[in-house]
Amino acid sequence: MKEQADKIFGYLVDTYKEGNLYKYGSFHVVELHGSYRDMGRQYGALRKDVLNEIYQIMSQDTSWLSSFKIKDLKDLEQPNMEKYALYPNYNEIIQGIAETSGLGNKAYVVASITKELYIMQQTMLNAQSQGQCSFNATWGPYTTDSHMIAGRNYDLGPDLANYTEVVVYNFDDGTIPVAILGYVGSVYVTSALNKEGVFLELNNGEICAQRLDNSNLSWNEFLEHIQKNLSKKPEEEEEEEEKLEFDPNLELFKLVQKSADLDELDKNFQGINTPGGIIINVASNDGSYSYE
Repeated sequence: MKEQADKIFGYLVDTYKEGNLYKYGSFHVVELHGSYRDMGRQYGALRKDVLNEIYQIMSQDTSWLSSFKIKDLKDLEQPNMEKYALYPNYNEIIQGIAETSGLGNKAYVVASITKELYIMQQTMLNAQSQGQCSFNATWGPYTTDSHMIAGRNYDLGPDLANYTEVVVYNFDDGTIPVAILGYVGSVYVTSALNKEGVFLELNNGEICAQRLDNSNLSWNEFLEHIQKNLSKKPEEEEEEEEKLEFDPNLELFKLVQKSADLDELDKNFQGINTPGGIIINVASNDGSYSYE
């Protein structure tokens, strides 16, 4: 009975300052309060062990990426630092995580590495297995109580699924509290629900459109391809500079913080930056829409 109750109601595992860590069965929920830096500190302290575990797995465990070396992780630090520097609030979160987790700048890699892993894993799979994100929503006469039911498929395999969690951000700047469903350490949005009941999720078409031609490469050949892109000279990157000035997952983070309903969300969408093939599905009790 206690085990069943824990799965339904959960229990408090740990606290740090204004932050709380709960567990529901094998699933964790992290509740954060305060400034962006303070929430980062709370998260880094509450998830310190698992954050460091993920970094160690990425740099040592060949079951995730057979030829991914510690040098490759270090090469990702600077680009991620530059990306988050363009989003000062979310950069503050990572800076806070870096302080209390003991990761330092390695926190920038952990904060976005699941996206890198996703790109690599999906690219190396055959074409029939690619682009597995999907979305479904139903409401009104199609549900027993007329309430909205929305869900998504986020198929990143069992290794990453073991690190799924919900992080609830309660900002002190007047923006709407947001719950993000993602992976440990991920300071970005692929699926989120705010306090006003607005849900959104990202289906990233960039992977299918731009990476599909790499699906026949061997593992080592693909890693060489990635490394070549990481080591581009500044002049080679100039024409891509505009694209790199924003990140769709961080744009969605801003969007869900500032949209109290679907009408406001629609207005805010007019100012969102997207680099390519992206589908964003949204829902609330009023209905559901897809944006391309």
